[in-house]
Amino acid sequence: MIKYLLGMAVTGLALTSAPAAADKKEEKPKDPEAITCKYIKLVRSRIPERVCRTNFEWTELKREQLQAKEQNRNRSSTCGTSIRC
Repeated sequence: MIKYLLGMAVTGLALTSAPAAADKKEEKPKDPEAITCKYIKLVRSRIPERVCRTNFEWTELKREQLQAKEQNRNRSSTCGTSIRC
C-alpha cells in the first residue's frame, strides 16, 4: 500500500512539473547565430561525442532528417511495378 501511495505521489509531481518545463522552452526564442553544443551518442560507442553548431544549423539538420524520414516512409509504402500489392 505504501509503495502504491509513493508511486502516485511521484507520478503527481512529475505531471505537475511537466507543463512548467514546456512553458520555459516556448518563452525564449533562440538566436540563430548562437552556438549550441549537444552530446550525441554514436553507433558502436558508449561515449557520446560533443557536437557544436549554430542554432540555425541544428534546425536545418532536424528539417533534413524529417524530410528524409518522410521520403523513406513514402517510398516503402508504395507498390513497385514488379511487386504485386
